Amino acid sequence: MITEIPVVRPALLGSDTFALLNNLRGFRHVFRWAYSAGIDVRKLRLVLEDALALRERYQDDVEKFITKLRTSVKRRPKP
Repeated sequence: MITEIPVVRPALLGSDTFALLNNLRGFRHVFRWAYSAGIDVRKLRLVLEDALALRERYQDDVEKFITKLRTSVKRRPKP
């Protein structure tokens, strides 16, 4: 998702967006498997901050990805 594949597709996500998603994935894993343990409110606040930051970055990355795809399709020679 963060790696561009030349001639096939651009990267979907930037490295910052991927890092935020990875943090959320880690939290989801802990939350899912350690549900009997209490949730640390400080950690929950950090995850919430990441989620809010991700909201804007993810949308920007997807829009850039779509724009790059459309541009590459326009440049391709017709068979």
